[in-house]
Amino acid sequence: MLSDSSQHINDQNHHQHGTDDLAHSSDAIADPVASTQKKNEKVKSSWREWLEAAFLAIIVVSVVRFLLFNMYTIPTSSMEGSLLVGDLVMVNKLAYGARMPITPLHFPLTHDIMPFTDDTPSYYSGWQMKYRRLPGYSKPKSGDIVVFNYPMAEDIPVDRRPFFVKRLLGTPKDTIQIVNRRLLVNGDLTKDPATLRYNYFVQTNGENISPNTREKLGITEWARIKDTMRTRVGEVYRYALSSTQLETVKRLENVIRVDTIIRPKGTYGGVFPQNQTEYRWNVDQFGPLQVPSKGDSVRLSDYNIDIYRRIITVYEGKELTVENGQFKINGEATEYYTFELNYYFMAGDNRHNSQDSRQWGFVPEDHIVGKAVMLMGSVANTAKRSETRRRSFISRLFSGDARFRWDRLFKWIE
Repeated sequence: MLSDSSQHINDQNHHQHGTDDLAHSSDAIADPVASTQKKNEKVKSSWREWLEAAFLAIIVVSVVRFLLFNMYTIPTSSMEGSLLVGDLVMVNKLAYGARMPITPLHFPLTHDIMPFTDDTPSYYSGWQMKYRRLPGYSKPKSGDIVVFNYPMAEDIPVDRRPFFVKRLLGTPKDTIQIVNRRLLVNGDLTKDPATLRYNYFVQTNGENISPNTREKLGITEWARIKDTMRTRVGEVYRYALSSTQLETVKRLENVIRVDTIIRPKGTYGGVFPQNQTEYRWNVDQFGPLQVPSKGDSVRLSDYNIDIYRRIITVYEGKELTVENGQFKINGEATEYYTFELNYYFMAGDNRHNSQDSRQWGFVPEDHIVGKAVMLMGSVANTAKRSETRRRSFISRLFSGDARFRWDRLFKWIE
């Protein structure tokens, strides 16, 4: 009986072990499937985390660019002396208050052109919002270096137009006048910034100023002048010089003579308001011209209509017609026009080599982006400027002809 009971128990134990072995075998078969599912879930989770992080980064960067600061690369020489071609400039949007989006639908982190394309717009212009600006802690003032949208590109939405950077010379209500190159604001002669440059004729003994000397003096803009009448000895060059550079150039051994370039009064130079009958102005003899102010009214006349036509029709969107000597705005006869925006007068520090308010007039307040406050870096390229004009700072930096200007790293702009 004992032996039978023992055998029975052993048989039961053997049956139990067999069942356990089957269970273990089933688990062994199921484990690879479960493991694969877990791996897939981890991969999906990893991708989701990356996408969420990228999306969050885009939002944060976009908010910073929109509300606080943004970076812009200087493409031309119009501000040379203060800003050089290839400078990376930080622009403070808090100073004047951030402009709310006018063209809200656009590809993230782009301005006007889609990445890797030459001319595909990165925005949808079918939905335009009204101009609004958040409060700033200061107002634009004379002497500020300001980044703004180019006002002459009216076929592009305001906030998608190309960026320009110039020095602000006149604020609303100011009267601007240029006499023999010198700026007067409200009748008072202003002090030129030390970095201001004008063009001069430099006559040498036949030998140009050496590249090493030009680099040492910071001279970046020059050209040889063809003297077809051979009225001068040696060679004649046109140099853009600051007052300090001018005095140094005069003392060079190979320099015979330096002549100041000033266009005479009454010589029409194709400048604003492009009316050579009534306004025979040029870049050296300009004005007087009052900068329009929001809420102020002006009496329209045949004499001044060319000054205000673009403000009325383009910047403030009114229909202007003239019938039998009578001005009509949006079909209603009127003698006066009241400005809806503030306007500003801008000019480059490289005064004879700048396209600015002297050529195309006033800059509306809705075009203002912010105040240039700091240089974040600078890259010099040996390629022709026409070839590098549309390059970003990164593409300039990693091109084969790049030279980083270490002396312009993290430098405050004056």
